[in-house]
Amino acid sequence: MISLKEIELLQRREGVFDTAPGRRAIEGTRKNMMSESVLNGAAHTTIAARITTESITDDQWNFTIALDLVGSTVNLELPAKIEVNGSALSVNASFALNHEDLGLSVFTALGGSLRVAEQLDFELHIEANSN
Repeated sequence: MISLKEIELLQRREGVFDTAPGRRAIEGTRKNMMSESVLNGAAHTTIAARITTESITDDQWNFTIALDLVGSTVNLELPAKIEVNGSALSVNASFALNHEDLGLSVFTALGGSLRVAEQLDFELHIEANSN
């Protein structure tokens, strides 16, 4: 029978790692991302979005968005899913940006052997009600 410690040692030696981050790793990543050298969360407390409708069909909204993040503006063209329920409207979209799009560098450690993903995934959800 093999012990868990032996399995862990074999995985490390063979280059197999658990890719699901733990709570401490998530907290550490958040702290790093909000630090002055990355997103500077103390100075940039909001993300502004200016949305302009380009076209609307029965269930899709195509729009342009100017996203102000970290003192830079990123311009995007996005399709979104629209749902209308009486007087309520909801809009959902997702998009990805690279660190470079935001003027950021990818975080690395251990001489580059540990690094975060280049791509940052975003989800946009807007709700409106005419009442």
